[in-house]
Amino acid sequence: MAAAAALAASPSAWSATTPLIYTAVVNAAGTQITITGTDFSPTTLAPTVTLGSTSLTVTSFSNTTVVVSLPAKPAGSYSLRLTNSNSQQATFSITLGAAGPAGPQGPAGPTGPQGPTGPPGSQGAPGSQGNPGPTGPAGPAGPPGPDTVSLSILRWYGANQATTFAVGTNPVGIAFDGASMWVSNNGDGTITRLQANDGTVLGTYPAGASPRGVAYDGANIWVVNATVNSVTKLQGNNPTTILGTYPLGGDTGQPEGIAFDGAHIWVTNNSSNNVTELQASTGAVLNVYSSGGTYPRGVAFDGTNVWVTNYTSGNVVELSGSNGAVLNTFSVGSHPTGVAFDGANIWVVNEGSNSVTEVLANGTTQSFNVPQSLYPYGVVFDGSYIWVAGTNNVTKLQASTGAIVEVIPVAGQIGVAFDGANIWVANYSTKTVSKL
Repeated sequence: MAAAAALAASPSAWSATTPLIYTAVVNAAGTQITITGTDFSPTTLAPTVTLGSTSLTVTSFSNTTVVVSLPAKPAGSYSLRLTNSNSQQATFSITLGAAGPAGPQGPAGPTGPQGPTGPPGSQGAPGSQGNPGPTGPAGPAGPPGPDTVSLSILRWYGANQATTFAVGTNPVGIAFDGASMWVSNNGDGTITRLQANDGTVLGTYPAGASPRGVAYDGANIWVVNATVNSVTKLQGNNPTTILGTYPLGGDTGQPEGIAFDGAHIWVTNNSSNNVTELQASTGAVLNVYSSGGTYPRGVAFDGTNVWVTNYTSGNVVELSGSNGAVLNTFSVGSHPTGVAFDGANIWVVNEGSNSVTEVLANGTTQSFNVPQSLYPYGVVFDGSYIWVAGTNNVTKLQASTGAIVEVIPVAGQIGVAFDGANIWVANYSTKTVSKL
């Protein structure tokens, strides 16, 4: 009896576990109720809440705050009952109705402290160029230049115009890798590597059947195999290692020209009127595109797009380097073969009309005859001049005007390449290459 009296006389023992609700506020969306008070969770367990006869889902709680989800209910007054974790209950009357109009905006509060400095904005457009500064003092005189008169005289003597080096049978394609010249020997299925500075043969290696076009991708050598519709990739620093021989896709035939665009290899397929794009790193065929004409031969890359000559169509076609779409078609001479880019314009050799056509950057064309280079085939740019390889000679033209500068006799050739200092020509009928 004494214990019972002590409990009855101690209101704190009862109130410590009996919940009290101070407020019940519905949010603006009408989707939840926030209840404040005391003793909602004296044992840290979640209380339960009902609104009328509907049990509400508790989304968060503490001993003094409970948030519950509010389902759609008709407007009206309801009894809100909260049962705490000690099974003690508190009730609160709540009225649901449409939201009233917003009250007037209160006065602005005091200005808060300045926030941290934000990140710098993007750089503005560059200003206009300033006036040129004063001319600096003249530098010291350089060493004497070459005796150009003597050099020009020597160029008239055939014995001093070209040096030849033996390679394989029927050399066709030729490419420079920064130190060596690589020559495809169409007649014996090999490729010969020569030291560019003195023509020393460093080795002759197996390629595929009837090799023709040759390209360098910065590390490896690629050779077109005309009669088996494939390309062979040789390791540049160890050409005895064939990294792979890759087919050129479904409907392809008689590949000839080849070019590298920095990531991909492009190959022209004569008899199927299309161009194959391969991944240089793996040799996988990415796409086969129409050449935009018939019997495609030469191919070149201009830094963005790919140019293809179509032998029987008499045109050169610009293909998108990104998707192979035909961007432009230009009529040139009869039976175009080789194609080269001079940094601004495209040059095309026309075997059937003994001429070269220049496609200017503005889309216009102009042609120049090379009458002494019968059946011209190959073309290359050396930084100042265009070199055209024809039967038994090479014609040198001024790139800026198309004027013939010189005609140099050689043994009869197809492919032509520039090594940074000299011109190399593949002499198909004599099993040699000439260095000019």
